[in-house]
Amino acid sequence: RVGGVPWTGEVQSPSGEITCPIDEIHGAQSPSGEAQSPPDEIACEIDEIIVANVHLLFPHNPASMRIRLREAHKLLCYLDAYKRSLPTGIPALICGDLNGDPGSIVLRHLRRHGWIETFSAVKPESVDWVSHLTHRGTAMGCDYVLFQNPSPPRQVVVPWTDVVFSEIAAELQSRGFNSPEQAWGFFAKVASLGGGVSAAGFAQALFDLGFGSGSGRPTLTAMEVDMLANSCDVDGNGFIDSVEWCERFSEALRRLRFRGLVRDAPDDTADLRVVDARILPPCLESGRWPDGSNGVTWDLSDHGVVLASFESSITGTCPTVAPVASDEDCRGVAEEEEASVDVFGEIKMRSV
Repeated sequence: RVGGVPWTGEVQSPSGEITCPIDEIHGAQSPSGEAQSPPDEIACEIDEIIVANVHLLFPHNPASMRIRLREAHKLLCYLDAYKRSLPTGIPALICGDLNGDPGSIVLRHLRRHGWIETFSAVKPESVDWVSHLTHRGTAMGCDYVLFQNPSPPRQVVVPWTDVVFSEIAAELQSRGFNSPEQAWGFFAKVASLGGGVSAAGFAQALFDLGFGSGSGRPTLTAMEVDMLANSCDVDGNGFIDSVEWCERFSEALRRLRFRGLVRDAPDDTADLRVVDARILPPCLESGRWPDGSNGVTWDLSDHGVVLASFESSITGTCPTVAPVASDEDCRGVAEEEEASVDVFGEIKMRSV
């Protein structure tokens, strides 16, 4: 908003192509052509904003859907790590192709961590919208502009490795390993080592559990396996012993089970409000893919344009109602999977 006047700067070229230049706040022009600047009394405290542009894996099968969830959580971990390096909380955006509809597992996971999908927030009645024609010829809604404000309480983002360890624990339990000793015995046997498991042995054990390439299960890359092994190897000697193994799994499951809430700012002076959201061309909002009647050819793998307009919150007060996930949402992604994990004695949780 420039001087209190909403102005998108949208221009339609003779060919029908929509272009949306980003106007600088200072010296931008209103539709009348007059330069405007925000009045001095507007105490906007938003000097910076984090923008993450992403493209998550296409859900070819159930395994790739799990990998897509890991990708999304890894993004949240990187964003949180960066935010912790800042002197104060600032808003953040996630923009891009998440390859899932608003009810997908990834969007539910993001909502649990305080992310708001702009188009659904502005137009909740538009439930049939689409934005992409997949390579399979199916129109789907998968492109988003999401935002997260610094003041509302949100779920703590646990380490990415914790999420994967919960998957490993669930798989171990499904194979009858119901104690830390049994689980450790499996890994030690696969690695052919009695006193410790090397990173290579750890990778082989994961492959045998179905997490390796070609298994048809949610594959882990070599770098991701190293991340998991390093998080277990507390003393850094290159081997994982039984004590490190049990403590690492217990720690991961405990954090996942007993998550707290955190906020990045004490009030809403750095918060954003979404004031408008659109999908272009407009027929996409009603679920109709362009038929080419306007002379523009739309083909497989094309995407519409998702637009969102924001204004800053300048009240300086803490919101009385924070947009946090419901208790039901906070139970974990795999609430739907109904896979209770009880691998380590008294610690019980659901695989995330």
